[in-house]
Amino acid sequence: IALKPGNAVVWRHPAVPEPITFNSNLTARLQLLPRPAPPDAPPTDAIVHLTNQDVLRGVLHSLDEEHLTLETWYAGRLLIPRGHVTTITPRKTSLDVVYRGPEGLDGWTQGQATVPTLTQGGWSFDEGAFIATQAASIARDVQLPDRMHMEFDLAWNGMLNLAIALYTDFLQPINLGTKDVGPDFGGFYSLQLNNFNVNLMPVKKNHPLVALGSVPLTTLRNKNSARFSVLVDKHRSYVACFLDGQMIKEWNDRNEFIGEGTGIRLVHQQQGGTVRFSNLVITEWDGYTPDAPVTALASDEDWLDFVNGDQITGQLKGIHDGTARLFTGKTDLDIPSERIGSIRLASEPVADSPLQPGHLRAALAGGGQITFQIEDATDDGRVIVSSPNFGRTTLDPSAFVNIDFLP
Repeated sequence: IALKPGNAVVWRHPAVPEPITFNSNLTARLQLLPRPAPPDAPPTDAIVHLTNQDVLRGVLHSLDEEHLTLETWYAGRLLIPRGHVTTITPRKTSLDVVYRGPEGLDGWTQGQATVPTLTQGGWSFDEGAFIATQAASIARDVQLPDRMHMEFDLAWNGMLNLAIALYTDFLQPINLGTKDVGPDFGGFYSLQLNNFNVNLMPVKKNHPLVALGSVPLTTLRNKNSARFSVLVDKHRSYVACFLDGQMIKEWNDRNEFIGEGTGIRLVHQQQGGTVRFSNLVITEWDGYTPDAPVTALASDEDWLDFVNGDQITGQLKGIHDGTARLFTGKTDLDIPSERIGSIRLASEPVADSPLQPGHLRAALAGGGQITFQIEDATDDGRVIVSSPNFGRTTLDPSAFVNIDFLP
């Protein structure tokens, strides 16, 4: 119901007639249901890392010798002292949508019943979702790009047991036990999701099956729906998986990227259970990993990393209208933001800043985190906070994924 000054959590539960107020000294974390950003929210074009490990997303308005100005949908316009900024990462504001759906069975290939336990034509379509009540396979060549971001919703009754083939060139299901004597197929990655863990396995003909590693998913044992996100970078042989906005596992294949196609295949592997797959969105990915840490660089010069891997040092005079001006010691260079991979500002070494008494640290939907103290609330449900980085402001709590309290 509320998070009050002093960090008291007011909670309502259907089994208790009156609201419960939890002692903030005994509260470790408040996990919130994911909420979408407002439809009129401006697209993020920059990620800003701060000296206290806060990470803010928004539209970079400007940077001068004293302040960075960042426009955000969750906190309005923020004026951040330049000395609090360690790294600025420009992002593409418009990423191409590769596929959005499903909108029906047309264009998808139902699996043939050549694999034991699988049902031919076992997927149906209803109100924007694929539904399987028996073990079945369905696939499509969606033209996956080399760097890909895929999101989808899953809901299930009974046990969850879904395998998603990524970068496959074969639209029929593969029997892993007899793969070397079955039909020819190109290599792919099998992302395996169930109520207990998530696992990633490279699959290729005449190659042994060796998983890249699994991680427990204890939160799914008491749930029947979730939103998953997957990031893939073929050039780095990198795959990451997120559950309800939080990274749960990332993998780096030490071998070359094994995926040989551009398709996906969904295989419901649970007899007697039901799975619902919906709200699939596949876009290009700009390479930014929301939970990736960024370490401040101790230097008396500013460093600019280009998207092609080149670097240059100097004095960053400012950023205005999407262009960074860097003084190299001899001349001023004007560099468009689309050519910039990241900017690391000159700074002294800064140790990790833990939560201070009375401070909360909220993880933000889509990546990032923000540290603050609660001062008050507004009538429309927003919270008035004080931040060590930008002072007093008003935050929209719908941007929060979870909130950590001082132990």
